[in-house]
Amino acid sequence: MINDLRIRIQTALSTIQDVEAGIPIPDEVVEEYTTYFGYELQMRNTFETYEKDSRVQIALIGRVVRVNEPDENTVAILDQATDDVLEVLKSLNFYCDVQDITIDQGIRKTLISGTAVYDEMNDTIVI
Repeated sequence: MINDLRIRIQTALSTIQDVEAGIPIPDEVVEEYTTYFGYELQMRNTFETYEKDSRVQIALIGRVVRVNEPDENTVAILDQATDDVLEVLKSLNFYCDVQDITIDQGIRKTLISGTAVYDEMNDTIVI
């Protein structure tokens, strides 16, 4: 089930131009002039019956990451990428929180955490 959800989420995220979405990558391999959204999924059953009628809470934790470049407005690029990721996640019925977690000025980071509920019987992500 989690792999099917990951594919659904990844397919939606891959529609975002100029953002490489997928598994989280270490800071050491972040390339210049490239924006990444690395994320992880966590699931927890909230309701289950014998007739394949279950509801699963989904938690998504991801980071939008970009190397800070002096010849561009890195903050504006990161903000736009964050808005694009949020738009896709909201279209999938995720509630999202955003936090700037930049510690090192060499790499800008924004944390996005989202939650949703997957209804297995209807094969939908619901609010």
